[in-house]
Amino acid sequence: MTTSDLAIAAPKTAAPDLTIATPETAASDLATSTTNATSRCSGANPSTAGTTTSVTRIKPIAVNFNGGKLTSDAGAILLQAVDQKIQLTERINRYIVDPRNPLYITHQQRDLIAQRIYALALGYEDVNDQQTLRKDPALLASIKNDIDDEFPLGSPSTISRLENRITNKEVTDLTKLHVEFFIESHDVPPEQIIIDVDATDDTIHGNQEGKYFNGFYDDYCFLPIYFFCGGQLLWSQLRKSDRGGNHGTLAIFHYLVTRIRQAWPNVEIVLRGDAGFYTITNRVIPKARPFTLRENGLP
Repeated sequence: MTTSDLAIAAPKTAAPDLTIATPETAASDLATSTTNATSRCSGANPSTAGTTTSVTRIKPIAVNFNGGKLTSDAGAILLQAVDQKIQLTERINRYIVDPRNPLYITHQQRDLIAQRIYALALGYEDVNDQQTLRKDPALLASIKNDIDDEFPLGSPSTISRLENRITNKEVTDLTKLHVEFFIESHDVPPEQIIIDVDATDDTIHGNQEGKYFNGFYDDYCFLPIYFFCGGQLLWSQLRKSDRGGNHGTLAIFHYLVTRIRQAWPNVEIVLRGDAGFYTITNRVIPKARPFTLRENGLP
């Protein structure tokens, strides 16, 4: 072999500029490249007629920067599964009267309730967040079983109207659902339950309705009261702070005992609180000592 036999084939034309094919241009390019693919395959001899050669077809590539339907709140799907199991939003919907004319309703009340509760569970407590969340594909799928954002969920104004038309009686009825969920969570009636009661402060910022100064917490606040059994909430009630922390405790405890006894006639029920609730026993109990109040009213 001589030096003249060694030759490096140079391309006859310069390499074309790199381009990204769109679906339309790629289709025509594909047809042209497929027709001449056999003669251009690496190592193929054009003179070998009738030889079968494997052809790699070119697939079109589409590129855009729209992002598609994305969400960072996929947990809404899990919330829907829990909701379907315990029927939370359906049961809440039964307690709230819907005065709207059905002929002019775009968003069903149950969907609005689910939208608000799911958003709260996901960490969006401000109603203004609904302006963006109403088109979130995860929330749309979990509430409406659809991700078409041309028909979004309720707006912040719609959610606000729902919250502001709920009456005090409806709020009380909704609070009673906590007891129902507590009872349903037990397969076997317990022998004894201990209900813990306490009040706490909810600091008020600005001139909100029901604003009062509380000397114990040294601030303007609400004074909600809570009843728990273990880690389960039995009752929660928002109150003004112009009254004692134990205000209304016996009335709530009476309801809890009555309802729980209907389901579990033989269970022993004990109310447990700190010294701030000592006056409800109608006895003078040393303030430094906690107490337990049984159904007969004795500590």
